[in-house]
Amino acid sequence: KLLPRDLAAKDPSYVRMFLREARTAARIRHTNVIGIFEAGEERGQYFLVMEYAPNGSVFERMALHGGKLPHAEAARIMLGAARGLSAAGKLNIIHRDIKPENLMFGADDQVKVADLGLAKRLPEGAQGSIAASLKLDQITHANPSTIVGTPAYMAPETAMDPAKVDLRADLYSLGCTAYHMLTGRVPFEGRQMLETIIKQVQQHAVPVHLLDVAVPESLSKIVQKCMEKNPADRFGSAGELARALEALK
Repeated sequence: KLLPRDLAAKDPSYVRMFLREARTAARIRHTNVIGIFEAGEERGQYFLVMEYAPNGSVFERMALHGGKLPHAEAARIMLGAARGLSAAGKLNIIHRDIKPENLMFGADDQVKVADLGLAKRLPEGAQGSIAASLKLDQITHANPSTIVGTPAYMAPETAMDPAKVDLRADLYSLGCTAYHMLTGRVPFEGRQMLETIIKQVQQHAVPVHLLDVAVPESLSKIVQKCMEKNPADRFGSAGELARALEALK
């Protein structure tokens, strides 16, 4: 992965973010996380050397299957991602941008969490805060460039109360990703970015099994729990989510 030279020359913050991705990802050694082997600079070119994922992304696989995936495959992907996020969670690392494009397939089709460019390591014993500081009454005046993450998969607290964002925000994003895999559409979509964020905060998605009767209600309920607006109503950890998915078998 190469950082474009013009970005590196224009703003040192791009270099810091690029190298932060390497430092963050290198802490995690797990079969469900893309490994980072080396980061450096050669004659002005910053680079990362990472594990190769030859079978593309979840987003690409969805496109090959008409926009959505069979429920068994979606559950398998969700489980692999939950295991990877659990490994990150043990190091207090929040990914902050879980979406179909950032879930990859390894050589053995193992699911791998990728692209930790927005990841943040929380202080020990603290909940931390993030840059996407938006209050609902300020949302129409916000500068979209300050938002961290992808609105279609973004947890509501990312916009409402960033000081309280913790590892459960990734579970919400994974729930939105699973919803997309199972239904072929994102749970909330607006004409503009900020409209999508407002919907994330205020609206509840129609349960998956009501949109597609082929999806087991047990899986639909897991997705729905991941997407609860109040983090306290979600799974307490990615490990807890993984155990719920394992129990489906």
